Amino acid sequence: MALAPNPTVRQRRLGTELRRLREHRGLSLEDVAARLECSDSKVSRIELGRSGVRPVDLRILLDLYAVEDEDEREALLTLAREAKKRGWWRSYSSVLPPSYTELLSLEADASGMRSYELSLVPGLLQTPDYARAVISSVRDDLTPDEVDTLVRVRGERQTILDRTGPDGEPAFQLTLVLGEAVLRQAVGGRESMRAQLAHLAEASQRPNIRIQVLPFACGAHPAIEGAFAIIDFPALSDLDVVVVDSRTSSLYLEEPDHVRVYQRMFEDIRASALSYGDSTSMIEHAAKELS
Repeated sequence: MALAPNPTVRQRRLGTELRRLREHRGLSLEDVAARLECSDSKVSRIELGRSGVRPVDLRILLDLYAVEDEDEREALLTLAREAKKRGWWRSYSSVLPPSYTELLSLEADASGMRSYELSLVPGLLQTPDYARAVISSVRDDLTPDEVDTLVRVRGERQTILDRTGPDGEPAFQLTLVLGEAVLRQAVGGRESMRAQLAHLAEASQRPNIRIQVLPFACGAHPAIEGAFAIIDFPALSDLDVVVVDSRTSSLYLEEPDHVRVYQRMFEDIRASALSYGDSTSMIEHAAKELS
């Protein structure tokens, strides 16, 4: 199922919990709608994460669902407040397509991403020169200033890799499988590509970044039809989302059965890819070839 527009993870999480509480009490959508004096479709949108819920209405729901634990009540009220916060990317809304803002919204609450790429270094590891070459080629309708803005957005997006948890450990895990073509496509010219490959090799040494290369010699494989990414939310695995990009838009898949197909596919290609050490060696060798 595609998400359009995409709700924030906090909003989806709140909706999921409210649906669980309602079903536990044996109430129908119509029962809840009558209590809130609204339509049952509005209650459904709240539970699907497509609509926010006002604090006053949320308190009514928590009373209706007999949620008496103060910590649980406060946690749900905090989710509702946090869901209304504007992300850092809102200031760039004039140049960002809706599908990109959806991705940034998901990443903001994610704990990791697993990604397979056919021909491009993923945005989270692109150097500025590489990113500029990609954006300029794909978006020939943009002015130089707009291209610069999107390069800055990509740089801000990458700060998620530096995020740490309460224990000081990395809070975001990036796991990549790169088709060998990613290393051979000289995006931005030889020098730009050499610097990009050097950046990849350096990034692979970070504790929260794992990179494997799927060589041409692997032949046909389960993901041969196209790139995809899985955005992970381990605390709530039912919220994991698959992102499949196209030229004009991105498709967001959240049905558990669909997500599991891509999760199995990713593990299959990881098993066929080179080891971490051999992958780093191939990346470094490709960089030397461009020197």
